[in-house]
Order: sequence, then structure tokens, then C-alpha cells
Amino acid sequence: MVRILLAACLLAFSVALAHGQTSSITLDAIPDSAYVGDVVTFTGTLHLDGRNPEGAVVHIKDEDTFSGDDLLASAYVDSDGRFVARWIAEDVDPDIFADVYAVFEGDYASQSARSPEQRIAVLTYGGSLVLDSIPQSAAFGESVTMSGTLYLDGRNPEGAVVYIKEEDSFSGDDLLASAYVGSDGRFNTYWIAEDIDPTNDIEVYAVFEGNARFNRLVSDIHHMSLYFDPLVPDPTPPVGDGYMKLYYSMDLVQAPRVLIAPSPNSYDEVRKHIIPVQEGIIELTAMLEREYEDGVWDVSFEVLDRGRPFASEEPDIVVSIVTGEEDPQCGVDYSGVAWPDNVKPVQARVCSLEEYSDAYVNAIAAHEFIHAIGLGHTFDIARDMMCSVENDIPTCDDLRSKSNTPSSLNLAAIVAVYGTDGFSNPNNGIVRNEVFTIGDYQSRNHLRLPQDQDYPMTGYPVGYIFAGQWQHRPGEEVFLDGFHFVGYDAEATVTIEDPHGNIDAFAVSVVDGYFSVYADGYHLSGTYIARSYDHRGDFVASTTFDVTEDIPGESDGWFVLTDADQYYSGSAMQISGYGPQSYYGQSRVLIADQDGSVVDDLSVYPVAGYFTVTAYLSNSYQPGTYGVWFYDGAGSLITYTTFTLTAPEKDTGAIVINAMGSSVPGCEETDECFIPSVVTVDVGGEVAWINEDVAAHTITSGILADGGPDGVFDSGLFVSETTFAHTFDSAGVYPYFCMVHPWMSGLVIVQDT
Repeated sequence: MVRILLAACLLAFSVALAHGQTSSITLDAIPDSAYVGDVVTFTGTLHLDGRNPEGAVVHIKDEDTFSGDDLLASAYVDSDGRFVARWIAEDVDPDIFADVYAVFEGDYASQSARSPEQRIAVLTYGGSLVLDSIPQSAAFGESVTMSGTLYLDGRNPEGAVVYIKEEDSFSGDDLLASAYVGSDGRFNTYWIAEDIDPTNDIEVYAVFEGNARFNRLVSDIHHMSLYFDPLVPDPTPPVGDGYMKLYYSMDLVQAPRVLIAPSPNSYDEVRKHIIPVQEGIIELTAMLEREYEDGVWDVSFEVLDRGRPFASEEPDIVVSIVTGEEDPQCGVDYSGVAWPDNVKPVQARVCSLEEYSDAYVNAIAAHEFIHAIGLGHTFDIARDMMCSVENDIPTCDDLRSKSNTPSSLNLAAIVAVYGTDGFSNPNNGIVRNEVFTIGDYQSRNHLRLPQDQDYPMTGYPVGYIFAGQWQHRPGEEVFLDGFHFVGYDAEATVTIEDPHGNIDAFAVSVVDGYFSVYADGYHLSGTYIARSYDHRGDFVASTTFDVTEDIPGESDGWFVLTDADQYYSGSAMQISGYGPQSYYGQSRVLIADQDGSVVDDLSVYPVAGYFTVTAYLSNSYQPGTYGVWFYDGAGSLITYTTFTLTAPEKDTGAIVINAMGSSVPGCEETDECFIPSVVTVDVGGEVAWINEDVAAHTITSGILADGGPDGVFDSGLFVSETTFAHTFDSAGVYPYFCMVHPWMSGLVIVQDT
């Protein structure tokens, strides 16, 4: 009897499932057309016989008979059967038309229902781009003005970025300059003529790359012939001392605005160097703040993301990041270039090549930024970061081993141009090709040191001393070399102080500023201090080295070191390696966590057995002991070391990911629309949301069911692969959701420190 009743129940349920109650759905009238990026609101009514439709899900789709219907949006139905769905208009069909319908897929009690299709045209904005006439010819090194007008249908063109390019049918078009468009549609920039074509006849055009919302616009082509003018004088003045050239001071009413413009044609290739470019400039300004603390040395940054060809404000400097295809001289004649012309925005360029480490790109960016703010190269001071080549002649000796860090002279020269108060006006008047010498630098010692010091305590570039190795085994010979200043020939002194304070002194002969000394091995473990003094006994510079039995990871003459034993999550770590001076070539450094999983893979290029590279320890890395593994070019493990990672003492920030696929209902069931859905930061902390979905989203504070937005923060629409950040200044609990996809919600908890 029980079996008969169970069978009858199953049969009744099967019949209800197969047939169900009837359903109907109506899609209200939709617009005839919309532009890409517009928010299109779909409304309608779902009717379910015999039940309240509240909570049912309705999908809005575009009919596609070839590749399957496309989902545009989804919405929950309220108790009255009404639904509201929002769609960010996008190009979903090759013929610009979308055939839209609403569908209820059915459930255990109700049949599916589908509305008739309605057609909407998805349009993109057009416009036109005009490049004004350019000179028919120009000499290499001459400044060529490029101007024109951009017209955009549907919006003011202010903020658009226009690129000036040279057409190259064989190796890809070359980038010449970038320009910011004003509210009147006008743009104005410049290019310093250089050798970019073997024929010296170039074809120049302007291009607005556009995005999904705006069409790509290209101007007519203009022709120009380039030539060499032997009458152009050599601007290098004869100076009997090491110096830097000065060109101008910028007119700055606020912090310099830097627009970082990754090449739109090779965005995926160059994006890895966006952060290193920014960090290189930040490291320079941090050094200025440390050395000249009374000044305001802030720099504001904006980065052009893929698909966003507009800047929010006019920049003072544009730093383009390009590959060798867009600039054939990248990696051949230079690693970066800037054209100090004091015509805003000043043009600078950083090359992004596969073999360039982040630390190297840091140095390139700092070098070109110094040029962009009006300073030239360093002359006759070996290894200075601002040394280079002018007129095919090196400005300093030993370019291959020049520093990746700005020197004291570089910083002082910036202060000579902008004053001790920082970048903003008033700034000093500079005569182009004026020079700032070591003697000028020494006369400014009162900025940081007592007047009676002959040399600054930091030494370099007036003097420096290096240890051939940072660590030595007991009894191992110690090699030191150093530099005083160009033209200095004298008998000087080097001292080595052991951990107990005992001092050995060595007489050294300084020839044209250089000296070296060997010391017998030391057996007492600990840190030793080496100091150099001039012929009068005045201090010049110092360095340190260690004597220890335990040199981490030493193998076959190699050892690898980190600049600390312990780090906090989110910090940067400097890794250095030392080995045989005969070793050159590409190698790898892997960082692995305590479980042996590789968390970072870095390419390094040892030169004469030495390399250095910066690793960034993500906040996502778990605390514990990590290994740093060095592999040679053949893939063989050579040596390793370890470090400890700990959680930061203060939750100063967090990163939240808009999950891939979160624009479709379902992620809320596992609480993974935002990852993580709940974050905790301290007062003053910043939360950054990164949109890794293909659809546009909003980050809107408030609770949808309690009245919606509360006005605390709102990203507006931000598209795929872009970021929105907000700083929380008050403790509390901050719920948020996505206006376009209301099932997406998250929570920020801000705690008192």
C-alpha cells in the first residue's frame, strides 16, 4: 500500500513538472537605439498562474541563431510581477542590431515563457581628426610642432589623448609624440626629429585610438624630409669639473601631473611595466623628501587603461611605454628618451622590453623624469645615474655599470632648479645649457651639513667606496674600490674597522679620482666598516661588509642575498646575486612559499657575475618562510636563500576583485561576486576594487533593500580591467552593491587603530 501511494505521488509530481502552471512574460517597449556604454533599462511583467512570482529570475537575451543567444542582463521579479534589468550597451552583433527578448526559464511549478523580440541598434560615436600642416623638412634634433583638432560626436573631446605616429609598412608604425586635447578640441605637442627611417622621408599622421564607445579616428598623412645639419653647435660647454646640464624650470602651480600612457597597440606587452615606471619616479621624489625635507616633492599620476582613451586632467608630462616595434631605437640606441622642451605636456618615453627587470625600468623612468622636469645629463662623474651618450660620445666613463639610483648631485641639481620649497612655483630662472657643478653642490652643503664639511657624509658622487662582496668567509681576502672626483690625484687613506672597534689603515694612490685596495682576510665574525679619506684626512665615504661562516646559499662561487631577513606583506624586497665575473646571460629567480609553490618568477640578467632585482611581496602571500632560488640560463639550480614574511602590523589597505562572471546571477550563492566579500581595514586605509569581469560594474555604498545608495562612495560605471579605490577615514561598517547587477554585494569593516 505504501509503495502504491509513493508511486502515485511521484507520478503527480512528474506531471506537474512536465506540464506545470502556465506562465506569460511581457517586455515593455525598448529604445530604438543606444550608444555603446549607455545604460539601457529593461522593464516588464511576469505572470505565473496559481502563485506569486516574487523571487523568480528573468533573463534579458539577444537572439543569435549562429552562435547561441547572448545574455544581456538578469533581474529578480517583485511581488507585483514587475522586473527591472539594466544593461551596459555593447556591440553584441556584427550588424549593430540586437534582437532582444525577456525569458523566464521555468521551474518546478511553472512553465517557461518568452516575450516577442524587439530590435535595438547599438551605435558607436564617430567624429573626425585633423592634423595641421607640418614643416616639409626638419634637421635631426630640431623641435617640430604638431597640432590639430579632434571632433567627437556625442561628447566634449576634452581629455582625449591623440598619438602622433609615423607610418611604417614593414615593422609597425612608430610613435612620435602624445597630445592632450582641450575642451575646444585642439591639441598641441612636439617631436624632436630623430633618425627613424632609413630613407629620411617620413609619413606623419595623428590617431585617436577610440574604444568600444568611440570609433578610431585617423587624420590625413603629412610628409616630411629629415636631414643632418652639421652647423648645429655642440651645446656641451667646457667645464673643468663634474657637472649636470640644466635646461629650464617648469611653471607649476601644483604638483607635477604625470600621465603614464602604455602603448594602446601593445598594451598586453607593456602593462607589466606600468607600476615600475610609477615607482621609479616615486623613489626619486622620496629621496628628495628625505634629503630636502622642507620641500613639497609630490607628483600626481594618472594611468591610461586599455579602452579608456581619455585623461581626467591636462598633464605636465606624458610618459609613454612602448615596445621595440613602436620605437626601433629601443634597446639599440637607448632604453628611454625624453625631450626637455618646456612645452606641456613634456614628452618622455620608456622602453618595455622582455629582458628589462622592474628595477631597471625604475631607473629608466627616474632618469627620463629628471629630463622632463628640465635637467640634462651628468658629465665626467663615472657611474652617475644621469650619465648617457650625447652626439655619439659618452658623457661619463663606465656607462655599463652606472648606478640605478639618483645621486646626491642629481638631487641637488633638482633643488638648484626648483628651490628648497619643492616643485611648485616660484621656481628659479634657468638659462638653457647652464651647468650645475660639483663645486656648486659643495657650496650648498649648508642645506644638510655643517659648513666646515669638505664633503657630504653621503659621499657619492663627490666620493664613494664599494666592497667587492657584501659577505666574506673568515680569512678571505677583501677587495675595496672607490672614487673621489674627476681629476683628483693624491695619496689618500682607507680604513677598516672591525666589530670590536679596532682599525686598520691603508695608504692608497688616487689616480684621476679612482683607487682600489686589497686587505688580508679577517677572522672575527660580524660587520666591518670601510671608510675613505682624502689627502687632508677629511672623510669622503663609507661602506660595510660582513665576515661570516654562514653565507646563505653559496654554491660554485655564487651566493644570493635579500636586503633584509624579514618583510611585511605588501612590501618590496631587493634581491642581489654575486658570482664569477665571467658570468653573463639571462637567468631566473624563483620565489617559493613554505609549501614549495612558486609565487613569483623573475628574469634577471647578470653582468660580470652581478645582478639585482626587486620583488613585490603581495598582500595575498601567506606569512611564513619563503625560498629565493637562483637558476642559470640552462635551468640548473645554482643557489638559494630564505626570508620570513609576516603580516603587516596595520591593515592599511585591501584589494577586492570583481569576479569573472559576476554579471550573471549565481555568484551570490557562494558569496563570491566580490572576492573577498568582506574586508577589514584600519581608519585611513584604502580599499581598491579591480574589475576582472568582462562587464562594467559599479561599487555603490548602501543596501539595495534599504533604500539603495547612501552617498558615502560610488565608483560610477567602471569597465573591465580598471580599478576604483576609496579611502575610509571613519570607523564603521560599510555595505555596498553593484547598481547594474543588484545580486552583487560586499562589506567593508573599518576599525579604530
